[in-house]
This record gives sequence, structure tokens and C-alpha cells, in this order.
Amino acid sequence: MRTRCARDRALQLQRETPFLTAVPLGGLRKTKALGNRLAEKQMPHVIVKLLAGRSEQQKTSLANAIVKDVVAIAICGEESVSVAIEEIEADDWAEKVYRSDILSKLEKLYKRPGYNPFK
Repeated sequence: MRTRCARDRALQLQRETPFLTAVPLGGLRKTKALGNRLAEKQMPHVIVKLLAGRSEQQKTSLANAIVKDVVAIAICGEESVSVAIEEIEADDWAEKVYRSDILSKLEKLYKRPGYNPFK
């Protein structure tokens, strides 16, 4: 039951948060319990792409909130989570993010944006 609640919370967060990508560093091995615990110390890595202009305090607050939720939902230790923030200029967003990270990877999106810069 706990897994289902965590999954429901994860889906809710994905609807409420900016474009996020979680990338397991080194991947997870489905072997012995010890192997899984060791693998989980290497993940997840979250990349946030947003328009340039946020203050360092805002980016730090965002990273801290992401870490808190990832720890709670992915059931991992805080030491396992890393967060990168990539600032993108507004004029570059459509090509560098929307086309390359959203349109070309629709099957991987858990939350689609409500806009299309090409329409």
C-alpha cells in the first residue's frame, strides 16, 4: 500500500512541478537486496531546466524542495540525491528544451506542458 501512495504522490508532484528529469546514475540492478541498496546510493540525479533569471536563493530553495520530495517518494537517503539547475535563455527555450527534451521524448514525460511555442 505504501508503494501505491508514494506513486500517487509522485504523479501529483509531477503535475505541480516544473519540467524535471530524473536520471539514475549507474542504473539500478535488480539483484540481491544488498546490490539494490548499493545501487540506490548512486541515484537519483534530477535536472531542472528553467528560464534564466531566478536568484541563487530561489534555485537553492527549489533544489532543497526537490531533494525533500525525492527522498520521501523514491525512498532513498538525502546523500543519494543530486540536483542540477540549467538556466536557459527565453529565446533558446523552444529549440534547446521544448523540441529536444519534450517533443522528442513524449513517451518519457510524466507531465506534459500546457503550451506549445511552435503554434
